[in-house]
Amino acid sequence: MTLLAAFNTLLYHYTKQEDILIGSPISNRNHSELEGLIGFFINTIVFRINLLKNPSFKDLLLQVREVALGAYTHQDLPFEKLVTELQVERSNNRSPLFQVWFVLQNVPVSNLELEGLNLNIRDIESGMVRHDLNLNLSEISEDIEGFFEYKTDLFKATTIAQMAKLFETLLEIVAKQPDIHLKELVEMLNQYQKQQQTLENQEFKKARLQKLGKISRKASTDISS
Repeated sequence: MTLLAAFNTLLYHYTKQEDILIGSPISNRNHSELEGLIGFFINTIVFRINLLKNPSFKDLLLQVREVALGAYTHQDLPFEKLVTELQVERSNNRSPLFQVWFVLQNVPVSNLELEGLNLNIRDIESGMVRHDLNLNLSEISEDIEGFFEYKTDLFKATTIAQMAKLFETLLEIVAKQPDIHLKELVEMLNQYQKQQQTLENQEFKKARLQKLGKISRKASTDISS
């Protein structure tokens, strides 16, 4: 819930939208009888978060908690049924209700051992994403690792790299200042972006000068020879 609240804040920072919908998968195995069955039970739930009135991060977290618990309570409702009841306009190139996807894998992956076989889990790159932007996180021991997936016709790789840095910075800030308000937090992120941009410009100028220096020395060597 903390990560989801932070992700909402990050999206607000980029979009300035105060009504944000995020989709997320859920195992949909909330009955003990289903836990041991083989099959695909995953359903999609939607988190709708309101960022009006400049809430503090702590208040935002309380709202996210309430919304998430409500979504978990109704996780048996098929997503397709929800879309039908809301009479959402369908499109072939986008998901209804939301365009941003959030995943947290918080169940440890156990090794599968079979006699006479060596098994390894491998990530498969499909080369396609269903949503405009996906944030995939996993709990690994005491750490949280993750990655972004995105549509390349909407985002540049440099933008996503910057987004990942901002997300990490945002989490560091709210961990120390949970009572910070949304707009103040966004202003801190803006300042961080400006500092990073200044550093990148300085590094670019430095690298350019070094390259020009090498070219100049090479030209002097060619002339003297």
